[in-house]
Amino acid sequence: MERYEFVEREHCVSITERLKSYNLIAADIWDHLEEAGFTFHGVVRDWSAVFFHSLYYVLHHFINDKPQEDCIPPDSGFTWQTIFQLESEAGQLFSFLERSGFRLMIPEQAVIDAMLDNGTDWHYMSPKHKFQVYAFHPNC
Repeated sequence: MERYEFVEREHCVSITERLKSYNLIAADIWDHLEEAGFTFHGVVRDWSAVFFHSLYYVLHHFINDKPQEDCIPPDSGFTWQTIFQLESEAGQLFSFLERSGFRLMIPEQAVIDAMLDNGTDWHYMSPKHKFQVYAFHPNC
């Protein structure tokens, strides 16, 4: 196999129209996404909302729970500004999140290796190697 090929599979994950629970911070983010032209695709597993605007964006929400600290990978040291232009959809979203009080962190992960690899290794082309940004809000 010389490159990754996406093959659709039957799945058991149900898609719903709403998060299991909301708060004002989540509502502000969703309002911003709608105003910015993002298309809502649905919610999977109660807490992960899928949006589309040139690319797919999945926002996992921690509303009533806190993530386990040992599940948060170390910070890569990259900032979104070194990867995305402010004028891009992603740049506009990340800028909005920072203005809303979120602290953004890009964790060490395989996609960072893929970026540094410059796309020459097909192992990093799978959707499994997604770009991640963690957004922490002081009120959540």
